[in-house]
Amino acid sequence: MLIPLFLILAAALTRLPSLLPSSSTTNGPANGPSICATSIFSTFSQNPITVTTTTRSKLSTPWSTLTLLPPLCPSTLPSSKLTHDPETTFQRILGFGGAFTESAALNYMSLSEEGREDIVDLLFGKDGLGYNLGRTHINSCDFSTDSYSFSSTPNDFNLTSFDTNLTHDQKDMIPFMLEAGRVLKEDWGEELKIIASPWSPPKWMKKRVDNKPRSMLGSTPETCLRSGSEYAESWALYFSKFLTGYKNIGINLFAITIQNEPEFAAPWEACSYTPETELEFLNNHLGPRIKSDHPEVKILGFDHNKDHILTWSETLNSSPYLDGIGYHWYAGGMDRLLDGAQGTANLNGVSLGEGRFFLGTEACHCPSTSYSGGDLKVGWSRAERNVHAILADLRAGSVGSIEWNLVLGGPNHLGNVCDAPILSLPDKSTSPPISLPTPYALPPFEILLPSPSEPVGDTWSPSTQISHGSLPSVLKNGVLTQPMYWTTGHISRFLRSGSKPIKSLIEGRNIFKKKGGNDLARVGVEVTFWPCEGSERQDFFLEDYEIKVKSENGFVCVGNDNDPGFRGLLLTKCDSDLIENQVSESGKFKIEKGRIFSVDGERCLGFMELKNGGNAGGIRGGSQLAIFEDFEKVRQRRERRNEATRLYVFSNY
Repeated sequence: MLIPLFLILAAALTRLPSLLPSSSTTNGPANGPSICATSIFSTFSQNPITVTTTTRSKLSTPWSTLTLLPPLCPSTLPSSKLTHDPETTFQRILGFGGAFTESAALNYMSLSEEGREDIVDLLFGKDGLGYNLGRTHINSCDFSTDSYSFSSTPNDFNLTSFDTNLTHDQKDMIPFMLEAGRVLKEDWGEELKIIASPWSPPKWMKKRVDNKPRSMLGSTPETCLRSGSEYAESWALYFSKFLTGYKNIGINLFAITIQNEPEFAAPWEACSYTPETELEFLNNHLGPRIKSDHPEVKILGFDHNKDHILTWSETLNSSPYLDGIGYHWYAGGMDRLLDGAQGTANLNGVSLGEGRFFLGTEACHCPSTSYSGGDLKVGWSRAERNVHAILADLRAGSVGSIEWNLVLGGPNHLGNVCDAPILSLPDKSTSPPISLPTPYALPPFEILLPSPSEPVGDTWSPSTQISHGSLPSVLKNGVLTQPMYWTTGHISRFLRSGSKPIKSLIEGRNIFKKKGGNDLARVGVEVTFWPCEGSERQDFFLEDYEIKVKSENGFVCVGNDNDPGFRGLLLTKCDSDLIENQVSESGKFKIEKGRIFSVDGERCLGFMELKNGGNAGGIRGGSQLAIFEDFEKVRQRRERRNEATRLYVFSNY
């Protein structure tokens, strides 16, 4: 059941008040500002709430009884009512996990035998996170030491030169996977499900970029594959041979994605597609090949950010070969605080049909790590944002979430350094680390970063590291657990594969106490409807014909036009914040008879249809604010759905 999990999460976060940053968002999900309320995943009581869970033994970590006492739930908090219907269930949970990248495997192998055992137990064991999902890359990715593939012979369309032994992966990645699978099976009785994703085909299959020599790095628009069906056919065959190679080693891969981040012609390994070109490759090449050679392997499309998931899912869902949609948690722009916060409303619009699912296939915090910066607030803020995003996505119908690198410490062959729940610090180990050959020797932690010259975390004493979330019993072996590890565990340990969300609602106004901050009121965030809960996220007001909400650095305003990716309105700069030559994108609205219209009277505000019916939370929340050409159209939509669609005057609480 989903509800006890949320109470566990509330207990875990509330039990550490001295560690939580003052600007944290523990009182709600990763969704942005909402028109009179945001979804709520936990309830507070003035009486103690005791949540009993399994007590850890081997690793001695605090998955034990948690008690919320009255001092942690002040009497000033208003009461709320949580209701649930156990008979009404929704999507079946697939699970949670992380990625077996080359970098993660090298960090795993850099540790002593004790350190490697700790890593696997922390991530997959009965006393750890209990991960049951994994992801790996077909050929190299940015978190590899260099570019590589398993077929480097040009125009070898039948792939007779394909390295069926997968020699590169056998060195570090496959041993890590096999050990993780063994521990998961032994401790939880579950099979490890690994999804494989390509970043780039071998360079001989790709078009030249800007007339440069062929390379696995970068991509031409629309598709990276060279003209001629023989290249697409050979690339589809490549997937099949990769699956066969892993199967021969003893790893039956659960699924593949067609392409990692097809909308991004990255400076590292990449291959671009449009929805149409990816559909063509799936229908005419990859789908027939996989269903013939490996019918048990699922095929997931898209595998990119939520801002465009509606367009891609609508296009790819027409394929008979599609099993589901993968998505990443990153925002479309470069505001890293929008990662995980942007796009959840779009998941409510994904409609794939019976037997198909959508799954979070990648999430991580960039750039750098909280350990490197040494800021505890950053560490806990990232941890909270990560878990809130997972919960919000589950509410919308996602079947799980896969973190990016399982463990980090470097390297990345293009300097794209990001965070992970666990860090490998072999130089901090008191037990002898394993000796790696020179080509695989790891650099000092985050040496690729230009600053700081020495990661702040490297200067911490063991007691300071422990106060930042490190586990003493594994720290001595060079393994450092970050705050994100602990918050993730309160989901992955208890929400096992096969679990189902149940219908649940929370009722009551002014559920949250105002904290004086609204760090998700940012340009680019969608605005959604939820029941009133009284936080700053709902303090919208009309001033100078603009609908405003307070942000960390002033105000942001509701935009003027529906975004083509989100289909609804986003927050944008208010006119007062525009600099010279900037064009206003802020909407101009007026109120008439309790309704909100554009100033010209031609358009009015309403909300988008919830194609999933709101999933576990019902139709009371999650729909995105949108602008319609005239109110008559909105009224007709309302009558067809028997739902209220008028947007009434905003209220402050």
